Amino acid sequence: MCSIYGALAGSGDQKLAADIAYTFERARERGRDSWGLSALNSSGTIPVGVSIDGSAKPDLSKLDSLPGSFALIGSRRAEPTTEWVRQKRVDDVQPFRTPGGWLYAHNGTIANDRDLLTGLADQRRFFTPLSSIDSAVIGVALDCLGWEDGIRALSGSFAILAAHPAEPDVLRFAVNYKPLFAQAGHGGNLIQVASQRHYLPELGSPLLQPGPVELPPYTIGKLTAQGELEYATLYPPAGPKRRVLALCSGGLDATVAAWTHVVAGDEVTLLHIDYGCKAASREREAVERIAARIGHRAVVIPTEFFRNAVTSALTDDLREVQIAGGGKAAAELGHEWVPARNLVLLSMALAYAETYEFDVVCLGTNLEESAGGYPDNEQEFVNKIGQLVPYAVKPYRRIELSQPCGTLMKHEIVRLGHAIGAPVELSWSCYLGGPEHCGTCGPCWMRKTAHLMAGLVDPVFADGWNERHVAMNTP
Repeated sequence: MCSIYGALAGSGDQKLAADIAYTFERARERGRDSWGLSALNSSGTIPVGVSIDGSAKPDLSKLDSLPGSFALIGSRRAEPTTEWVRQKRVDDVQPFRTPGGWLYAHNGTIANDRDLLTGLADQRRFFTPLSSIDSAVIGVALDCLGWEDGIRALSGSFAILAAHPAEPDVLRFAVNYKPLFAQAGHGGNLIQVASQRHYLPELGSPLLQPGPVELPPYTIGKLTAQGELEYATLYPPAGPKRRVLALCSGGLDATVAAWTHVVAGDEVTLLHIDYGCKAASREREAVERIAARIGHRAVVIPTEFFRNAVTSALTDDLREVQIAGGGKAAAELGHEWVPARNLVLLSMALAYAETYEFDVVCLGTNLEESAGGYPDNEQEFVNKIGQLVPYAVKPYRRIELSQPCGTLMKHEIVRLGHAIGAPVELSWSCYLGGPEHCGTCGPCWMRKTAHLMAGLVDPVFADGWNERHVAMNTP
């Protein structure tokens, strides 16, 4: 859709004008059908330029004569089929002004524009918009209901930038899944906001002059000329009890991670995705036993993708699981790497969580395996996926990602599991699907050694544990 632009600036100079011109021109990438740009100070709105066909460029020399600080609001319109104006006029080009003084621009689609106009018609500050496009109703809502209530009355998609003569050094914003990025430059004398990160100019050292900051999805807030950023959430209030979907392989880490939510009082459901690994039947049995202990049936979803399309040592019967050195070698290097497994499984879990209205998706990632050739166990992997979630699920569905073991080593996970009463005796860690844990693959080696480091007995390897413990600690 469209690209919108905002800025807070001091008195105009060549450097500021050059950065403003750079960003506004780059914004043409997302909108070529028309454009408008206006300044606002305590005296009101000053049009800088407008084009009903997207041609030409704004004359930024007009900014030179503005005294003191001012706000800028602009739009590069990408005209959708649902809001096509056959004979466009200047009044159809954003930014729009309201009788109450608001200057604003909107990217997205307001789905309830007609109903909102009807519902506001008896308000004292109601006015009939000069344009028929859906963005025009935003101004009516702002004049009638005020900033926050006006935004919360909107349905649809939006990124909105607004300014008012009463606060010329404040730029207000509201976003759901339409993105906005802010950047300060020139010693704080210019703050710019754009619809894409790469529209903003590179300022030099990434340490001394950090790059653009994303304004968080589903927030309403403001930027000030002093560089302050304030915002509140637009998500609906959370319920009294969180519903947690724990992605569970049946292994030690996933079991402990899920159990942290159980002891926290959350409502926990285990999701097991059976991707056809060699220990598939044992993993499923473990998950079902753990789920029974929780008191909820496990959700099991089979997929043939990893057996048929992207095979690995865990899914290919012709490839062997590494057991060299009693499993230590496999623990140090991801010999059994499954291509993009955690990303695929997490995507499936998010889809399920969205469908059945879970609040949290829990993963059993851990700190130790992130160093053993498994980058999808790295804490930052989950952090980055978490940043994508608002753009991957339907509007206003907030789903958090939880990684209770994400900063823990194996021996710490063992201690935590025993401390909180996690049913580690029901878990299955072995890569092989035999009647018992093999004791020689990578996960078996890590599990046994982690219990030794923690000074605890692993109920899975209880037989012979004391002998090995004595042997390891005898001078």
